[in-house]
Amino acid sequence: MLTVYGIKDCSYCEKAKELLENHGDIPWQYIDLDDYGMRGLMKYKGYTSVPIIMDDKYIGGYAELKDLIGWKEAVG
Repeated sequence: MLTVYGIKDCSYCEKAKELLENHGDIPWQYIDLDDYGMRGLMKYKGYTSVPIIMDDKYIGGYAELKDLIGWKEAVG
């Protein structure tokens, strides 16, 4: 399952959620870093921008998510 970590008022976080909502075959969850007080922890771990897209490992941000979904569509 993909996990999208984001913050309020982040346009790329909203775009990532919208992209995943439009691809209902991909299981995912959204975690607002501010709701869980995790913004500082993620910064400490070296993540400097949002969204942070993870599966079992770090995937990237919105651009990498778009590439991943495009690849999944191409492979079928």
